Amino acid sequence: MSEFVLQPFRHRLGKLAPDRRKETLVLTVEEVIEKFGLNPKQQQLDQIRLNHMRPGSYVGISIGRQSKQPVCFVLTPPGGVPSYAWILKQDPTFDDRIQEVYRIEKARWDGKIEEVPT
Repeated sequence: MSEFVLQPFRHRLGKLAPDRRKETLVLTVEEVIEKFGLNPKQQQLDQIRLNHMRPGSYVGISIGRQSKQPVCFVLTPPGGVPSYAWILKQDPTFDDRIQEVYRIEKARWDGKIEEVPT
């Protein structure tokens, strides 16, 4: 059984911090696909996003620049620092377009468990 543990984070000006007001989510891979609007069977990019969902990475929803539709994103910040300031250098509007963001605490892919080191 596949399982993901997602810790809600809040964002501001390129920095990420845990959002203690929201509950941690425990989702199956099917629920992750539904929550983030992924279609890995028909969209290769969505399959790549799923494959990059590793502990310590961030997953969320932003509004697309051109499409103005919700888009899933997966971030693995360089050095594991909870920041996406490096993206803002290329896309200054990214911060305003983020709708929600979670840190992946645990990922279980059909029996193989990966967790964020503590």
